[in-house]
Amino acid sequence: MREGLQRVPSRPTLVKNKAGSDTESGDENVLISVTDDKVAGTHL
Repeated sequence: MREGLQRVPSRPTLVKNKAGSDTESGDENVLISVTDDKVAGTHL
């Protein structure tokens, strides 16, 4: 459970850091969406 909670905030942090690049931001967004779904499913 702790791993899932830690992973959720970890992903968004990377996005904010790479927010400077539009191209990278789009790529990261897709990966986050997939990870978010898997984490959410596990959390539920």
